[in-house]
Amino acid sequence: MATTRPGVMVPLARDSKRQGEIKQVTVNLKEEDFRLKVKDIVREVSKGVKLDDAEVIVAGGFGLGTAEGFELLKQLADCFQHSAIGASRKVVDLGWIPYNHQVGQTGKTVRPKLYIACGISGAIQHRVGMSKSATIIAVNKDPDAPIFGFADHGIVGDVYQILPELIKQFKQAQDGKDSTQNLDSSGVKAVVGAH
Repeated sequence: MATTRPGVMVPLARDSKRQGEIKQVTVNLKEEDFRLKVKDIVREVSKGVKLDDAEVIVAGGFGLGTAEGFELLKQLADCFQHSAIGASRKVVDLGWIPYNHQVGQTGKTVRPKLYIACGISGAIQHRVGMSKSATIIAVNKDPDAPIFGFADHGIVGDVYQILPELIKQFKQAQDGKDSTQNLDSSGVKAVVGAH
């Protein structure tokens, strides 16, 4: 038996020609065979789009400086439909944002169409959870941050100066569009290309 975390692999297309054999196996377990007991199952109720289902993820890391930085990330995420907020492990550990937003080796593995990393260095533990995103935009004031090595677009600068401008330009790019449409990749490239 093998298991993988959700989002690690892309499901194959259904192929009705594939056949398998199902074998019934009788298992006789006694109470003393179990070393762990499930006492309770707690499910967190999420509001909005779940991280796994988001087409656009705006993620924040320690480079935001404070938990309040996530308010600016929410404003950027609001520029897109089907968007969610992600986070690095460090900010989750600091209590800036709940665990269900964590992307990376000990969080969720995601594959959105657009991943905007703000103040995230790009450590390998985070990278394994988001590197299969279709387009990655990194905003970081450290020009040597590892994330710039694998991001499709990088902006070196302070997130508190860059993000308000990105929000303004993404909103301008959407003006005149039907409000039900997402900002497409050409709109993203037009905005990011200006930086």
